[in-house]
Amino acid sequence: MTRMVFTRILAVAALLLGALPISARAACQLSLLASVDVRINPNGAVLVPMQLNGHDVWMLLNMSSGLPFVSPQALNLLGLKPYGVGVKDITMNGQPVRKQARADSLLIGNANFSHWDLYVAPGPGRPPAMIQGRPVVGSMASTFMNVVDLELNLADHKMNLFKQSLCDGAQVYWGAESTKEKLYSDKSGLLYFAMEVDGKRVETSLNTEGRRSLLSERVTRDYFGFTR
Repeated sequence: MTRMVFTRILAVAALLLGALPISARAACQLSLLASVDVRINPNGAVLVPMQLNGHDVWMLLNMSSGLPFVSPQALNLLGLKPYGVGVKDITMNGQPVRKQARADSLLIGNANFSHWDLYVAPGPGRPPAMIQGRPVVGSMASTFMNVVDLELNLADHKMNLFKQSLCDGAQVYWGAESTKEKLYSDKSGLLYFAMEVDGKRVETSLNTEGRRSLLSERVTRDYFGFTR
């Protein structure tokens, strides 16, 4: 079983193999904001249950993007009023993003992300898919996780959100041998970290929208000497 803990300055990937000293755990005060059961689709996408403007919905967890999106068909359903985007160079799947909408209420358990802006996905889109009576209305990005500590326990389909704390790895409360790596954030809120692949260090983010690990062809050409 693998669990991951993301804080603003640390990423801790822990395997349940050992135990941290009791003193280290005791010195780290964790304050739980939310604990939710996530759903993992057959293609590996992680879906998070939440309340958006009073509606029970799912959103895809997209840790490989800093920009949260909502589908155009979900605007009326959720009572969201779109308005123009001030930044002109935002794109999604090669199409420019022209609109955004502000969520009057967005709750994951007791974690409150109300009054955050969501970008409206470009194009005509399709009616939201329904899963267990909830519509899938968009994607929440890693920018949300810049203000909380995130624990992902995908083996048990659990996501826990904590108030941010400076625990220096001691937030691995379940007892484990762990490793840590610095997280960085760009202007969009994307969280990324360094990884070594065949002896070369690359910048990477966590893919929570599928089962495959991906390398861009530009990276394989410039750093590894091969293309498709």
